[in-house]
Amino acid sequence: MPTTAPSPLARSLHTGAVLESHGRTQLLIHGGLGKSDTWIYDLTEHTWREISGRDGPGTRHGAVAVAFGDSVFLHGGGTVNPVILFDDLWRFRVGSGWAKMRASPVQPSGRNYHAAALLGRDTPMMVMFGGANCTGACICFNDLWTLNLVTMHWTQVHTLSDIPNRYHHTLVVHHEDAYTFGGESYTPRYMYHNSVTSITVANQSHWIAIFVLFVVVVILASLLWCA
Repeated sequence: MPTTAPSPLARSLHTGAVLESHGRTQLLIHGGLGKSDTWIYDLTEHTWREISGRDGPGTRHGAVAVAFGDSVFLHGGGTVNPVILFDDLWRFRVGSGWAKMRASPVQPSGRNYHAAALLGRDTPMMVMFGGANCTGACICFNDLWTLNLVTMHWTQVHTLSDIPNRYHHTLVVHHEDAYTFGGESYTPRYMYHNSVTSITVANQSHWIAIFVLFVVVVILASLLWCA
């Protein structure tokens, strides 16, 4: 696809997302191996523009990002020299640039090479799964998290089955389910994955409320029976 100068340098392991603002559809990319810059590509005009400023996420690769409306939310990533992993959360808003977000105290550990997707429209959430900590021997994760993009509250979702840990995988969302495919694992042995795994991403407070109601009904039934 033809573009006009200037444009980003060649790179890999960067992150990106497509956002909508003022009737325009734009691709935002950030970072990459040894890269710290942010660029926006207009999908109609086929033009690049660099986002200036030093107050952004900085040099990192292997981060994840999702877009909602005129904003992109970025999590994690790392650097090679020195070896650092990030657990921070950033928001890019058209017209305002980058801002570091204060999320809830309980949050995912630092990682890169994880995967994320957007879930929901009324209550938008970023769903995030897996990733790795390779500051020493690589440790892969199999934890699932959701981030409420309104309240900036992280919730760890406990799945019904044990999903193998992995990184370098893909994640997509359909209705209330997330689907992951591929990736690599180091434990219990090194392997590639070639199966599609479905992960239910339900509102846990909803299920807790149903459980509490069930317990109350059982207690009331017991009292009436005894009476």
